[in-house]
Amino acid sequence: MYSSILLFFLLILEMILEKNSSLSPTMLFFASLTFFVISSYMSEIENYYNISKCKKCGRDFAYEEIKKPLIKMVSTYDKFEKTITRYMKCRYCNNKDIKTEIDYKNSKSKSKKVNKNRKTCKGCGRKLALAEYRYPDVHQEYYNAFRTIKHYKCTSCGYMEISIKYDYIATS
Repeated sequence: MYSSILLFFLLILEMILEKNSSLSPTMLFFASLTFFVISSYMSEIENYYNISKCKKCGRDFAYEEIKKPLIKMVSTYDKFEKTITRYMKCRYCNNKDIKTEIDYKNSKSKSKKVNKNRKTCKGCGRKLALAEYRYPDVHQEYYNAFRTIKHYKCTSCGYMEISIKYDYIATS
């Protein structure tokens, strides 16, 4: 990450000073872009390395999954949380371990400004007052089933409601 910033800074400096150097501006630009792309994946590579290293015997890439991971998604009015629990076992020493990854997001999407699909509010009873206030959360439950969660909020009293709809795709 720092090397890409350094190369980009050198490119800007060379353009300002207009000196002829051995590195052309296009080569500096592509080198900084390449380093930036590689450095953006470094945290994911490090995370995978730390997950797969056995704590008991210390061998690298020793863990393998023994069960399907448990994925739990919680969607509330103001945040979206995804928890992945992996059940691992070392190939060499048979050490079992449970790894949990939690991904927090404050809001899965921004406020929705479309005023269609309004409903009657159950809190105050006003018609067409319950509006969808953010984009729906769509999750794939199985290979052919999707769950859609829509969030509604009353424009007058602030009453909130969630609707859940399951969509199935026919597989032949």
